[in-house]
Amino acid sequence: MKVSIPDDFPHGPAYLPLSPAQLVMLVKGWMYLSRHNVAALPVQIWESLGSENDRQMLLERSVVHRVPGDEQLQLPGAGRVARSRAVAVTSDPRFDSWWQVWPRKQARRDAERAFTTALAKVGFAELMRATVAFSEDPNREDRFTPYGATWLNGERWHDAPLPDRNPNRRTAERGFADALDIGRQLMAEMSPEAAPMPAIAYQVETL
Repeated sequence: MKVSIPDDFPHGPAYLPLSPAQLVMLVKGWMYLSRHNVAALPVQIWESLGSENDRQMLLERSVVHRVPGDEQLQLPGAGRVARSRAVAVTSDPRFDSWWQVWPRKQARRDAERAFTTALAKVGFAELMRATVAFSEDPNREDRFTPYGATWLNGERWHDAPLPDRNPNRRTAERGFADALDIGRQLMAEMSPEAAPMPAIAYQVETL
């Protein structure tokens, strides 16, 4: 649920003389509008907020208006509450798909804005391929994973794969392969008629 506070609240002329209790009444009213996605407040709800004196004062000062011919009241800022609710509901489903893949689930609003900008520079399919590759890169570390907005704003979908975080593993594998090659050469020199040394599948584990 979102509650959008009008830009002129609480510093506008209509709000400055209001008591804390009256301000709370308005906030409760906005919460009802947002929760039920409506633009006007039913009279029965209005009568459950605050005291009779506070309700009457807000009406007399035209902070709150009765809707003509209806049992409802119009609160200031109601249009902003409705627009805020609409924006939240109509989020781009492509971003939702991208967010499910992105490994660091923080600062979603910033990422959503950056995502919209990124789509003006790169196709959605290409962006998703790069995101999946980065997310599944075995050399990616959670503690060094940037926020989604940082990755998108930096156009990091162009980046090459991350460097190997364990260079000793590659060195050990290369050394083992070299040793096998030497063994093959020695066997060929000692016994040219001997059957060639079969290929060996291996995996070097390093600590």
